[in-house]
Amino acid sequence: MQATPPNLDLKQIKARIEELPDVHNIHHVHAWKLNDSEIHFECHLDLNHNFTVEEATGIRRSIIKILEDDFGIQHITIQFEYQCCENEELISGSGNP
Repeated sequence: MQATPPNLDLKQIKARIEELPDVHNIHHVHAWKLNDSEIHFECHLDLNHNFTVEEATGIRRSIIKILEDDFGIQHITIQFEYQCCENEELISGSGNP
């Protein structure tokens, strides 16, 4: 528990989400299994454009559908960004932005 499930491929998730035309990069990803059936997921998402909140909500819905349907993730938190995060690594180490 409280660790990334071994069957959850973060690189595959990254590749799938970055296929979306409005997404530049997904990074600083955390995924963990809270109990026997509930997977939590959080990430930073750098967009290709400075979208309005309404537009970003549509993008968020698309990403949630992918994470729920393709990867069985139930609890999803996305932090939207636009050209502001220097560290675009999949998993950020301690002390990195």
